[in-house]
Amino acid sequence: MRELPESVRAKFDRALLQVIDRSSATAELPVLLILEPVSGDTADLCTSFRVIAAGVLDKLAAAGIHDVRELWISNAVAVGLPVALLISVAALPEVRHVVLDSPRSSEL
Repeated sequence: MRELPESVRAKFDRALLQVIDRSSATAELPVLLILEPVSGDTADLCTSFRVIAAGVLDKLAAAGIHDVRELWISNAVAVGLPVALLISVAALPEVRHVVLDSPRSSEL
């Protein structure tokens, strides 16, 4: 198991943890960064999302990550990140949960 701070590990879903454990620190993983919830009517959600997401987006831009999808309706950011940067971004307080962004089978 890769050493992760418990506060970060608690934010990762099981599938992501399994992939991280099998990946090098430079491997790029597709993830959804689920941010802290915002409230308000629909007209304000996009604006509220941008306020909540500002720190995450700034950190990604500073790291040279520009292929980012802002999913304001879902309060999430979709991005591919190297494991080391993912751990750093996940530690931000506005990141609530991180899931692997990949097709999954589901049971009905």
